[in-house]
Amino acid sequence: MIICMCKALNERQLRETIESGATCFDTLQMETGVSTCCGACTDSVHALLAGHAGGAGLAATELRRVGA
Repeated sequence: MIICMCKALNERQLRETIESGATCFDTLQMETGVSTCCGACTDSVHALLAGHAGGAGLAATELRRVGA
């Protein structure tokens, strides 16, 4: 599922970057460019990070609800 339409970043790409060490919003933003244009994906990105920090990933449907 595409998380950031402006940068064409999908959930898989962001999860891989998080798993590679970008575990805070600022780092993920710097490394991928996510949420640097319109900001519509910001809530979904924070939810993705929170899911990673909690040890359980969020399903795409949960991310969609956050970003809606």
